[in-house]
Amino acid sequence: MASDTAETKLREVAQRPARGSLKNFFGDLRDLLRYETLKATVKEFMRDDALGLGAQLAFYLILAIFPFILFCVAILDAFSSSDPQFVTELFDYLRRLLPAQVFDLIQTYTENTLRNEDTAPGLLSVGILGTIWAASGAFAALMNALNRAYDVQETRPFWKVRGIAIIMTLGLSALILIGVLLLIAGPSIGRTIAEVFTLGDEFMVVWNMVRWPAALLFMVATVALLFYFAPDANQPFRWITPGGVVGILLWVLASVAFNLYLSSDFNTYNETYGS
Repeated sequence: MASDTAETKLREVAQRPARGSLKNFFGDLRDLLRYETLKATVKEFMRDDALGLGAQLAFYLILAIFPFILFCVAILDAFSSSDPQFVTELFDYLRRLLPAQVFDLIQTYTENTLRNEDTAPGLLSVGILGTIWAASGAFAALMNALNRAYDVQETRPFWKVRGIAIIMTLGLSALILIGVLLLIAGPSIGRTIAEVFTLGDEFMVVWNMVRWPAALLFMVATVALLFYFAPDANQPFRWITPGGVVGILLWVLASVAFNLYLSSDFNTYNETYGS
């Protein structure tokens, strides 16, 4: 009985309309951090098979990596701006990121593409379509996951679900990319802007102060739009939710931890994947 009450409380807090007050937000957060509610959250997490849904999302995102790389290479080649130094730096980063056999496959295919000028326009089209379709599959899977989290059935037709997924792929991917770049490559971006527009050291001071709130703003917008448009639920738009805050914090921590792992001596991708 207590568990049912906690689950009811969990759903009631999660579905509250936006009340426009920071005090009310912390009140919602306090309700969610109660022991009974946390226990109900874990129960819902297991019942909704969140780990299985996460694996499904990972599959679609990995599926989108290869056409995305082809798209990037074709863009560079199509506009005659393929910089050998840039390609070298890109491969150096991917070498640290991917298992050896996967990296060798991507490097070989990319180099062959750059040598063949006749294939660039076709690969540009295939890369765009392949990336959008595979990534939209990830967003469609995410929509299904949020429907399960909200305990609602999908009633929208297939074309509408896929259309929303494609729009979110284009729009939210841009927000995510900007937010992640501001976090990871913020100083380099700031120096590039300063060099292009001949700005002084004062700009870098302001830039380093602004880029963190700006990255946070892009992430908040991404989560808010995702929670509003993805599930088939009749709900008001909320800029900030307790779940969104937790998701953003985990996002930032995972990004920082992954970068530390890549730069550490404990990077054992090849041993992990048996390559």
